[in-house]
Amino acid sequence: MKRIAELMVHAANLAEAEGRSLRGVVREEAASAQRGLAKLGVAAFLLFGAVVLMLGGLGLAGVGAFRVIQGAWGATAASGLLGFALLALAAVALWRFYERLGR
Repeated sequence: MKRIAELMVHAANLAEAEGRSLRGVVREEAASAQRGLAKLGVAAFLLFGAVVLMLGGLGLAGVGAFRVIQGAWGATAASGLLGFALLALAAVALWRFYERLGR
């Protein structure tokens, strides 16, 4: 009976030690996850801002290119040429994105 009682005490001590160890690990992992999420939030915010600025810049560059080409070739040719140029630029961007995902 004494051996069973000692076994129960040792099992309880082991469970307590494992619980303390698990609590420490969980706290460390939670802190690590919080730091990671903070970095992800900042990165997402910066990416969103960069996309907005890029789209605005491409829009202004497109308007400028349209006006330059329109003066030389007319509105129809300018629209078609600029449309194909922007489609080619989008295709290159998608290709680079796909290539980067493959690595």
